[in-house]
Amino acid sequence: MNILERWLGHINPWLAIALTTALLVIGIVLDIRAKRRAGRQLALADVLAYLAFGPIAILFAAGFWAAAQTETLSRAMANGVILMLWLILWSVPAGIYLLTRRHSGRRGLHTALWHVFILFLGWLLGRSWGLLLFSLPLLGIFYFYLHQAALVTLPASQPEDREENRLRARILRFYAWGMQSAMYVVADHAGRKVERRIAGPIARGFGAPGLLWMRSHQVAGITSGVEFRRVDGPGVVYLNRLERPFQIVDLRNQLRVSTLDVTSQDGISYKAILFMAFRLDREEWSDPLYQAICKENPLLERARRPARRNSTYPYSPLRVQAVLSRTGIKTHGGEQTTLHWDEWVVSQVEEAARQELHRHPINYFWQTAGGVTQALEDIAHAITNQAGQRLRPAGVHLLTARVVNFRFSDQTEKEIDSISQQQIESWKSVWERKREELLARSEAEAARMQQEAWAYAQSLLLTSIAEGFERVKQLHPDLPSSAIALLFLSAIQDYLTRYQPGEERNLQNLSAALGRRKQTGHSDAGVEH
Repeated sequence: MNILERWLGHINPWLAIALTTALLVIGIVLDIRAKRRAGRQLALADVLAYLAFGPIAILFAAGFWAAAQTETLSRAMANGVILMLWLILWSVPAGIYLLTRRHSGRRGLHTALWHVFILFLGWLLGRSWGLLLFSLPLLGIFYFYLHQAALVTLPASQPEDREENRLRARILRFYAWGMQSAMYVVADHAGRKVERRIAGPIARGFGAPGLLWMRSHQVAGITSGVEFRRVDGPGVVYLNRLERPFQIVDLRNQLRVSTLDVTSQDGISYKAILFMAFRLDREEWSDPLYQAICKENPLLERARRPARRNSTYPYSPLRVQAVLSRTGIKTHGGEQTTLHWDEWVVSQVEEAARQELHRHPINYFWQTAGGVTQALEDIAHAITNQAGQRLRPAGVHLLTARVVNFRFSDQTEKEIDSISQQQIESWKSVWERKREELLARSEAEAARMQQEAWAYAQSLLLTSIAEGFERVKQLHPDLPSSAIALLFLSAIQDYLTRYQPGEERNLQNLSAALGRRKQTGHSDAGVEH
């Protein structure tokens, strides 16, 4: 007589019925409380399962009571109970396959069949002792190596943490049974591609948690249904029931370059190349800045400083939540795509840049003191201030934003539309008129300065001649004035002949004028003589 038969022979039937009923009620109460803590309502399947457990428990209790009446009946009922137990065990793999085939295929079926086969083999080898000495050690070895494999194959944020190691082992155990939850991996450094590497339900009320693996510079916003639940990361994040990743936030400095279609204040269309650098705000805010931000976004009242400052990239979960709350859905060409947090930041900076560039005429780049470089510097300062005031309440720190270059069109003149061509022609005519006016003023100023120089030089020459004439008169009072004048004219003519050949035309004109003066002087001298 084996252990089970002896136990059935000495059992009190009323105690068996009482214990069975008590265990049934306790199990139902604990299951209901667990579902309520998880936020799950009782379903029709739960009620039917509770109702099914009652008759099964009463059946076993009645079998125990009947088996305790006589030794023959006890042996017969024991064999019946054992047969029923094995039938239930061999039907378990089929139920597990039906439960897990959608996400796991036949993996749960194979694991369940292997477990039942090991138990059945141990029973055949030695009944109860076979189960104790053969089946249980094999299953223990299997789960031990499964635990070690989980520590090697599954990623971890803190490999020395015992609680995290326990969760990793639990995930792999349920994976072996085909009852795993969904597991996600961020496939790129920017956080755009969140791939579900292992399929699994997210609404299951039992089993292992889900898993999300990210890089050391990434954190994730996690939602539960339509409700934003939390921000977690970096590294490995364990997901509870109904939780899934919403968006991934890169904590590193973000660099973006975009091309803007801009219209100046005077109606000239051109393209501006905009460069920007930003990141999730990781600085501790001063009192005035903190009060101003809290007025615009009450969500950041407890986000004055980063809450997690021990990592390479410190961050505040509330600031991450603030920037993720600005994202949404964008429609382009009839297709709806997710608007990521960095795309929203870029759109805000682009809008501020368009507004600032529209305030200035196209001449502003050349009329500013310091030229184009100083004009672009002033515009960059204005864009950074304007866009930074919008982004700070959203948890984003704009480091810089500047227009690095601009061009008028990538098209040929034939492809430019008539309105743009007319604007360009109008702009060219304005500049042509300004150029002609500037040239006319320059020519007039040059002529005036030339006349003033000629008159000044002539006055100096005449003054020098008069002074020299007086000195000669004083030295030679008897020398005629005409002779003195002829001597001065000859000396001037000899001096002029020493100029370079490049000035021949001016010298010829001046020599001709002096020749005429000399002839006039000869005739005057003849008259005097």
